[in-house]
Amino acid sequence: MLAPELAILGALEAALDLAIVALVAAQPELHPTEDGHDAVRTAAANNADLVIARAQALAAAIAGYRVMRSQPF
Repeated sequence: MLAPELAILGALEAALDLAIVALVAAQPELHPTEDGHDAVRTAAANNADLVIARAQALAAAIAGYRVMRSQPF
């Protein structure tokens, strides 16, 4: 009750996790290769990689907000 915004931010985090999994599933070239080198990349995979990076940045920002929100004023 003291931080109702955390509920929707938690839902957003779950949606971000699902979106990342779906993007990796849809773009197999994002999977790591056995030799450690990137597979040939398509434009779609490059864009998916950018979306993933930004989703991870948003998730980190949400986590940071949660930590700051839990501290006393």
